[in-house]
Amino acid sequence: MSDYTGESLMFSDSLGNVFVAYIYKNRFVTVAMNSRAYALQFLDMNKLVFAVATYDRNVKIVNNAGTLLEVLKGHKKKVTAIKVNYSRQVFLTMSKESINLWNLKTFRRIRTLFPKKEPFSQAVFSPDADYLISRFEVGSLEQSGKVYYWNLTTFEMEKEFDVDPVYSLFTVLSDGKNFVAG
Repeated sequence: MSDYTGESLMFSDSLGNVFVAYIYKNRFVTVAMNSRAYALQFLDMNKLVFAVATYDRNVKIVNNAGTLLEVLKGHKKKVTAIKVNYSRQVFLTMSKESINLWNLKTFRRIRTLFPKKEPFSQAVFSPDADYLISRFEVGSLEQSGKVYYWNLTTFEMEKEFDVDPVYSLFTVLSDGKNFVAG
């Protein structure tokens, strides 16, 4: 996982150790987690605090010195994605059974979204910071090929788009209104 500037890179090895490489400084920091990491994400612009989704279905908030700041619980299945919305000061953790929204400063849960039938397969924030966009795994005729826009103020679903189920990934363009599926 690279930070937004490309100056730092976070990665883990098969033993569960997390590393932060500072590209332009030619240095790296080792953070011993001793638990397999499934998702990594920088949580601040200074690259001092980051989230690590671990094998035990928790998300550990750690600083770059390796100090455990918080353990976020609330998923029954492995967390597969962590995304940050700096404008709204929130971040999400996603597993197949839920998407949890967390306050970026206090690390307290704000809201949990559950799928109706099929598991979540992807979730991202819109570039304008107003929406959470989600996609479900292909399986049911009701939800296959659907992309949903959730308003982050009201938490109501405002938009729904049909996408050919053969496409498994999507990204939202900078205008926040269009997306590309592939």
